Amino acid sequence: MALTMSRWAALAGLGCLALALAYLPPQPRERPATAAESRSPERARYDRIGRAQSDVGELLRDVQFLDSVRRVVGDLRVEANGITVIVRGPLAESSRRQVHEAAARLWSRLVPFPDARVLVILDTKPARRPTYVLPAALDGRTCVASLFVNWSVEWLRVPTTSAAGSNLQPWLRDWIGPCLYYAAFGRPGPAIEAWLQARAFTPAYAPDWEATPPVLRLRDEPGAYNFLMSQVSFDALACGDGNLPRCRQGLLSPSSRESRLPHVAGLIRRRYWSLTFPAEERYLAALVHDMGRERFARFWRSTAPVDSAFLQAFGQPLDAWTARWTARFASDVPPFGPAPRPQAVLFSLALAAIAIAAAVGLVTRRQVG
Repeated sequence: MALTMSRWAALAGLGCLALALAYLPPQPRERPATAAESRSPERARYDRIGRAQSDVGELLRDVQFLDSVRRVVGDLRVEANGITVIVRGPLAESSRRQVHEAAARLWSRLVPFPDARVLVILDTKPARRPTYVLPAALDGRTCVASLFVNWSVEWLRVPTTSAAGSNLQPWLRDWIGPCLYYAAFGRPGPAIEAWLQARAFTPAYAPDWEATPPVLRLRDEPGAYNFLMSQVSFDALACGDGNLPRCRQGLLSPSSRESRLPHVAGLIRRRYWSLTFPAEERYLAALVHDMGRERFARFWRSTAPVDSAFLQAFGQPLDAWTARWTARFASDVPPFGPAPRPQAVLFSLALAAIAIAAAVGLVTRRQVG
């Protein structure tokens, strides 16, 4: 069968249509009902009651924990500023001394806000997730971090004088991170504090603002790409691709079921998986590093909404800086998002036009010959 000009045009048109369909963003579609969705009404009610009972039990435990923390804070000396460590459970005296010394060194580098106080409650046995009690729920100046000896500092259980303790200070810094921001910059403005609470204070988990923000090199860490892509939202992908509205949406909107559960005001349970922006735990540290402590303090204590406070303190929009920060952290991630990029569409159209022109030229030459 000879390839006439009309057939070449039809084939090229079908190719362009297939290419256009491939570039359409994913659309919501009906999915088959799962076993959980096809439960009987009685089973569904039973499951709802079970979830409600679990949530209420967790809420009661939070209330009891907050009451116990308030008693501990009340027993501290009024004039006691700085950082205090309370170890609960068996731990060798040498290990206790290392923890206290690491906390003291951490505090000496902090340049704390006047009258700031941090209380660290360290459990030697696995306990509830690391939990923070904010100053607003206590005396207005004390922040409490309750944590436990996890696998990364397991060596604390065995008395040692070797270099095994070299990771203690960074570990302590990161696990009490939110309290260090309160200690260094005071209490944040109401809108800033509400935003951080809605995100379980994830942007404040790594307060290492003296160090240059890290950069993820996928070629140096073969498994990093899969890890990175599994821990980010579509908003974060679009933000890294330069979609500024998605930057604002992804950063300012709550991102976890925990934000919809009943909770005790001023008590935050640490979140292990953010599922939002890559390296979100370093967001505030990067701001302090890039903008300086003075300008960050103006942002932190501002009474304006988050995006307005950002613009007033740093002189640039929140979404634009967030896009650059996201792209900087993972600079060699292939640029893609949940919608086609204009450059990709234009390239595809140009390629299709070249293919059609070549086909027309070839058919015309054959017909003339």
